[in-house]
Amino acid sequence: MNRENSKPCTPDACIFDKEELMNRVGDDEPLCRAVLAMALKEMPDNINKLKRGLEENDAKLTRMSAHSIKGMAANIAAHGLRDVAYEMENAGRQEDMEKVRSLMPDLEKSLEIFQRLLYDSGLLDKADK
Repeated sequence: MNRENSKPCTPDACIFDKEELMNRVGDDEPLCRAVLAMALKEMPDNINKLKRGLEENDAKLTRMSAHSIKGMAANIAAHGLRDVAYEMENAGRQEDMEKVRSLMPDLEKSLEIFQRLLYDSGLLDKADK
């Protein structure tokens, strides 16, 4: 998925664009932290729903869960996570469950990298885990 009005980015910014998120929240760092904490709190539930959809071979649940992850990731400028979820959503729409399964490690790795970038950037503390 290509970002609209995309600009060249560093590898980290292609995964998470702190500047973009800060612009969205009006440079309000406490609000940014709250939004990120809420998203990270909800993300495991969405990933578990996605996994349940895969276990049950339920393309609709899989697609809807991937869509939720994609939307949440897009809202918090987590582009790497958004891109994988986008691919999963499309595969779910085509009922290609094997492709969705094959992308699960990429989704989990993207989330792990995103979280590391948040801690490294100081937007979240280790205590926020």
